[in-house]
Amino acid sequence: MDKISTKNIIIIIIAVIAAIAIIFGAAAYNGHKDSQPINAEAEAEETGGEEEIEGIEVITDDETEEDSEEEEQTASEPEPEITRYYGGTYLIGEEMQAGEYVLGPNTQEGSFEIVSDLSGEKSSLIAGGSYNVRVYVTVEEGQYLKFDGVAVAAEDAEAYIPKDSIYQHTGMYLVGKDIQPKQYLAKLDTEDGSEGYIEVTRDSKWSEDSVLEQYTVEEDMTISLNEDTYVRVVGVKLREPY
Repeated sequence: MDKISTKNIIIIIIAVIAAIAIIFGAAAYNGHKDSQPINAEAEAEETGGEEEIEGIEVITDDETEEDSEEEEQTASEPEPEITRYYGGTYLIGEEMQAGEYVLGPNTQEGSFEIVSDLSGEKSSLIAGGSYNVRVYVTVEEGQYLKFDGVAVAAEDAEAYIPKDSIYQHTGMYLVGKDIQPKQYLAKLDTEDGSEGYIEVTRDSKWSEDSVLEQYTVEEDMTISLNEDTYVRVVGVKLREPY
C-alpha cells in the first residue's frame, strides 16, 4: 500500500512539472511573436492596402502612378519662347510692347531710329545710332522704332561674351551683365585714325539727361565702369589693363 501511494505521488509530481513546462513554453512563444517587426507590405495586404499603420505611411500603387504622372508633366513642360522682332518699323504699344530692347545686326552693321511719327521730318527724330555688336534702347508707347537686324526684350537677352575679353567695334554694353564693373584700358580702334568716342549713361533712353560721362579717345586712356550703367563705344576697344 505504501509502495503504491509513493508511485502515485511520483506520477502526480511529473505531471505537474510537465504542465508547468508547457505553460511557460507557450508564454515564451507568444512573447517572441509579439516582439517581431511589423511587415508594412504584409500588413497593407491584409488591410486591403489602404489603411495606415500607426507610425508607418503606406503608399499605394495609385499614389505612385499619380506622382510619376506629375513628374512627367513637369519635365515635359517646354521653356517659354523668346519673342523676336525682325528688322522693320514698329508702332510701340500696338505692334511692339513698350520697354527696353537689345538690338543686334544681321550682318556686320545695323542701325536704328526712334521717331515720334513717320513724316520723315528731322523734328520727328528722337534718337538714332549704329552698331556692330549690340545696343540697348528703351521705347515708349506712341513712338516708332525703325531698325535693322533683330530685337529681343532686354530681360530675355543673353549676356554678351566678348572674344579674348576685348570689347570692340561699335556697341553698347550693360555693366554688370555684358561687362564687369572695373577699370578698363580704352584704345583707339579706327581704320583711318579718327577719334573714338565713349559714353556712359544711366539708362538706355538715348537722351541728354541719361548721359553720365563722355570721352573723346585720341590715345590710350583708362576708364572705370560702375554696375548698372551702360557704356557705348564708337571706334574704341576696351580691355583690362595688363
